[in-house]
Amino acid sequence: RKYAEIRQRCAPDRKNPPQINFFVDPVGIFRANARGDFGSQVTLGLLPSLGLDGLNSIGFSATLAPDDYDSIVHAHLIIDNPREAIMKMLALDTGDMSPESWVPEDTASYSTSYWDVPQIYTTLAKVYDSFKSEGALDRLIERNISDKIDIDFKEELIEQLKGRITTIDWFDRSEEIPTQANAIAVTVKDTARMEATLRKLASKYRDVITEDTYGGQTYYRFTPEGREEAEEFDSRNLPPGMFGPQGGMRMQRPCVMVFDGCLIIGSSPRLLERVISTHQSPDASLSRTLDYSLVKDHAISYLNEAAQPGGFSFQRPEEGLRWMYSMLTNPDLLERLAERAERRPDSPAAVLHKALEEHPLPPFAVIRRYVAPGGAVLVDDHLGWHYYAFGLKRQATEEDEKK
Repeated sequence: RKYAEIRQRCAPDRKNPPQINFFVDPVGIFRANARGDFGSQVTLGLLPSLGLDGLNSIGFSATLAPDDYDSIVHAHLIIDNPREAIMKMLALDTGDMSPESWVPEDTASYSTSYWDVPQIYTTLAKVYDSFKSEGALDRLIERNISDKIDIDFKEELIEQLKGRITTIDWFDRSEEIPTQANAIAVTVKDTARMEATLRKLASKYRDVITEDTYGGQTYYRFTPEGREEAEEFDSRNLPPGMFGPQGGMRMQRPCVMVFDGCLIIGSSPRLLERVISTHQSPDASLSRTLDYSLVKDHAISYLNEAAQPGGFSFQRPEEGLRWMYSMLTNPDLLERLAERAERRPDSPAAVLHKALEEHPLPPFAVIRRYVAPGGAVLVDDHLGWHYYAFGLKRQATEEDEKK
């Protein structure tokens, strides 16, 4: 019966049957292997306390090159009802999946989902306390976090989060080799209170937190002590096996701000500045791009009227390939690669160097013909979680045909 349910959810298209199928009953396997083993029996007895006995079954399927798609993946996690403990923590809310107005149009990947963060913390506390004592998690966090940073972690941070969580990956193309940056944004209940919390932290740790302003918006930049002026690093200091142009790769510098109703934490000030400028120019947002619209339409066409997604993601594989291409064609990197290959002929660097010499990379315009954007939706229903991911099939354009 479990397999039949998974099969029904993961292979809905009879015209394009999947080439890959997978099914597992994790609790059933554990029970079968626990017979006669005292330790395993004890662990098995703990599963209800953790809610993990409700983990019914897991399965997925993959279909390669179906009509109009490069690939389609279905994954389903059946969760027994009522959900308890950890399984209860996995409950998704629903909401608007459209990119916020500040998500840049050249974003490499975007994902958003809805969670009840305070409820997740409450459930986690109950599970943890059941193995310790009442209030154990609160005391642990107070002792190890709140007392050390002089803020009430639960009241001033956790309870201020509303639940929409958005992540983006972005490449800064202002450098010869694009630098990857990412950010996570969580909606907050009281922006003024969250801003006050950040100011309090910045004041307490002024030796490592610097306040900056861009476009009238304040953000805070974290700089390790003794490296206030460090913006770049010399690739000669990279560990063996890592490559980079001398002085050309920029260090990641975490930063944070309260912006547009969100607490946004980024790995680069340039990304936060791009977020601010995008918000001021809505036409430069991801939501206005053609490839996002195509992915969104395909995702909507899959969902029925009753299904409300709790999560959505959009990917541009082209951006990751562009970053890799820029590294593999950079003269400084190739020179260092040749030096390493000469010193160690049997190393991976030597293999890569030989491959690039014997098979030079074509122009990137040729490579990008073979990649197209993709997306995914995550639905939480009465049966559990269903994940649907797809990659679109790139259609050749007249410009491509001429090349």
